[in-house]
Amino acid sequence: MNAEKAIVGAIEALTKATNDPKADPKLLEEARQLHRNASFNWDFVASENSMGFHNPTEALRVLGEAINLGHQATQKATQAMSHVQ
Repeated sequence: MNAEKAIVGAIEALTKATNDPKADPKLLEEARQLHRNASFNWDFVASENSMGFHNPTEALRVLGEAINLGHQATQKATQAMSHVQ
């Protein structure tokens, strides 16, 4: 659940930043890439459909990375909106 919350939080921040005409486009693109990477990591574990049955340690590591990347995407999107141009 934490990975999903981090990814959804990133989506919400990206939506807000995308609608801000003053948002820094370079930072916004960095936030989008971080979100894509977070989603990929979550998809990797979710598509296995066993939540790490074959290698639970690796599944937890990948989910942890998804959480981290999701938070980074949120921070970068917020930074894009507050960046002085």
